[in-house]
Formats: sequence, structure tokens, C-alpha cells
Amino acid sequence: MNAHLKSNAQDVWTQVLPHFHVGGLGIEIRAALSGAKVVSALKENRWDVHHFYQTLVSEKCTLSALLNPLSSRVKLSTSSGGLRPTSTW
Repeated sequence: MNAHLKSNAQDVWTQVLPHFHVGGLGIEIRAALSGAKVVSALKENRWDVHHFYQTLVSEKCTLSALLNPLSSRVKLSTSSGGLRPTSTW
């Protein structure tokens, strides 16, 4: 997977899944194998689209893995001079 994503030690993974979830564990393993950093984008252990966006920007995240229920709730708009989350959940 890292070869397909061209992931390396300069990448920053955004973690939005719990570590006990296979997807969350997969992020940790892929990051460890490539030497990438992992930052949590959960707010008080829960999904929050605005916190997710703030984490993407502040941590300069390059990779993330979202499940369909999460990704379907994220809509980014460029109408105000930059990306802004427009979905609430």
C-alpha cells in the first residue's frame, strides 16, 4: 500500500479511526513502515468535520483514510478564498 501511495517519512497521516478499528490500525502500520508521522484528528475521541479540517491545515497532513460514512459528510468549499468545511455532523 505504501508503494501505491508513494508514502514516505515526510508524510503526515491524519488519524480519524480508533486504533481498535482495522482501518485505524492499518494507518498506524503503514505509517510505521514508511516512517511517517500520525496525528489524531478526533475531537474528544469523536468525529468532528471542523476539527478534522483544522488538523489537516495545522499539521500539514498529506494522507488520510476515511470510511464512506465520514467522507460522504465532508464537503470542502473554495468559495471564500480557501478551503473550508461546509458540512456539519
